[in-house]
Amino acid sequence: MSVAQLILVSLLVLSTPLLASQDEARRLAEQGEIQSLEKLVRSANQMVAGRVIEAELKHRKDQLLYEIEILDERGVVWEFVFDARNGKLLKKLKEE
Repeated sequence: MSVAQLILVSLLVLSTPLLASQDEARRLAEQGEIQSLEKLVRSANQMVAGRVIEAELKHRKDQLLYEIEILDERGVVWEFVFDARNGKLLKKLKEE
Protein backbone atom coordinates (compact mmCIF):
# COMPACT_ATOMS: atom_id res chain seq x y z
CA MET A 1 0.00 0.00 0.00
CA SER A 2 1.35 3.42 -0.92
CA VAL A 3 1.80 6.27 1.52
CA ALA A 4 -1.00 8.15 -0.28
CA GLN A 5 -3.35 5.20 0.24
CA LEU A 6 -2.47 5.01 3.93
CA ILE A 7 -3.17 8.72 4.31
CA LEU A 8 -6.50 8.32 2.50
CA VAL A 9 -7.44 5.38 4.71
CA SER A 10 -6.52 7.38 7.82
CA LEU A 11 -8.60 10.35 6.68
CA LEU A 12 -11.62 8.15 6.02
CA VAL A 13 -11.83 6.82 9.58
CA LEU A 14 -14.42 9.43 10.49
CA SER A 15 -15.90 10.46 13.79
CA THR A 16 -19.71 10.03 13.89
CA PRO A 17 -22.00 8.12 16.26
CA LEU A 18 -21.72 4.94 14.18
CA LEU A 19 -18.03 5.34 13.38
CA ALA A 20 -15.09 5.11 15.70
CA SER A 21 -12.85 8.15 15.81
CA GLN A 22 -9.36 7.88 14.41
CA ASP A 23 -7.94 8.32 17.93
CA GLU A 24 -10.17 5.56 19.29
CA ALA A 25 -9.18 3.21 16.46
CA ARG A 26 -5.48 3.88 17.06
CA ARG A 27 -5.87 3.39 20.82
CA LEU A 28 -7.76 0.10 20.41
CA ALA A 29 -5.18 -1.22 17.94
CA GLU A 30 -2.28 -0.22 20.23
CA GLN A 31 -3.97 -1.98 23.15
CA GLY A 32 -4.44 -5.12 21.06
CA GLU A 33 -8.23 -4.86 21.23
CA ILE A 34 -8.58 -4.75 17.42
CA GLN A 35 -6.47 -5.62 14.40
CA SER A 36 -4.61 -2.82 12.66
CA LEU A 37 -6.33 -1.31 9.67
CA GLU A 38 -3.13 -1.68 7.65
CA LYS A 39 -3.10 -5.45 8.23
CA LEU A 40 -6.69 -5.87 7.07
CA VAL A 41 -6.18 -3.63 4.04
CA ARG A 42 -3.26 -5.89 3.06
CA SER A 43 -5.55 -8.93 3.47
CA ALA A 44 -8.21 -7.36 1.25
CA ASN A 45 -5.57 -6.42 -1.35
CA GLN A 46 -4.38 -10.02 -1.45
CA MET A 47 -7.91 -11.06 -2.45
CA VAL A 48 -8.50 -8.18 -4.88
CA ALA A 49 -5.66 -6.09 -6.26
CA GLY A 50 -6.55 -2.45 -6.54
CA ARG A 51 -6.73 0.93 -4.87
CA VAL A 52 -8.35 1.51 -1.48
CA ILE A 53 -11.06 4.11 -1.92
CA GLU A 54 -12.65 3.94 1.54
CA ALA A 55 -11.96 2.40 4.93
CA GLU A 56 -13.97 2.85 8.12
CA LEU A 57 -14.09 1.39 11.59
CA LYS A 58 -17.74 1.09 12.61
CA HIS A 59 -19.58 0.21 15.81
CA ARG A 60 -22.51 -2.12 15.17
CA LYS A 61 -24.32 -3.29 18.28
CA ASP A 62 -21.57 -5.09 20.22
CA GLN A 63 -19.24 -5.46 17.21
CA LEU A 64 -16.42 -3.40 15.80
CA LEU A 65 -16.18 -3.79 12.03
CA TYR A 66 -13.77 -2.54 9.42
CA GLU A 67 -15.43 -1.78 6.10
CA ILE A 68 -12.91 -1.49 3.27
CA GLU A 69 -13.69 -0.65 -0.35
CA ILE A 70 -11.23 -1.38 -3.15
CA LEU A 71 -11.45 -0.26 -6.77
CA ASP A 72 -9.95 -3.01 -8.94
CA GLU A 73 -8.11 -2.63 -12.24
CA ARG A 74 -11.36 -3.15 -14.22
CA GLY A 75 -13.14 -0.34 -12.38
CA VAL A 76 -15.20 -2.65 -10.15
CA VAL A 77 -15.66 -1.71 -6.49
CA TRP A 78 -15.30 -4.50 -3.94
CA GLU A 79 -16.48 -4.13 -0.34
CA PHE A 80 -14.91 -6.15 2.45
CA VAL A 81 -16.23 -6.33 6.00
CA PHE A 82 -13.87 -7.66 8.66
CA ASP A 83 -14.41 -8.31 12.34
CA ALA A 84 -11.99 -5.71 13.73
CA ARG A 85 -11.28 -7.75 16.85
CA ASN A 86 -10.11 -11.00 15.24
CA GLY A 87 -9.59 -9.97 11.61
CA LYS A 88 -12.05 -12.55 10.26
CA LEU A 89 -13.55 -11.72 6.87
CA LEU A 90 -17.32 -11.49 7.32
CA LYS A 91 -18.38 -10.30 3.88
CA LYS A 92 -16.89 -9.75 0.43
CA LEU A 93 -19.19 -8.06 -2.10
CA LYS A 94 -18.66 -7.07 -5.69
CA GLU A 95 -20.58 -3.83 -6.32
CA GLU A 96 -21.72 -3.46 -9.90
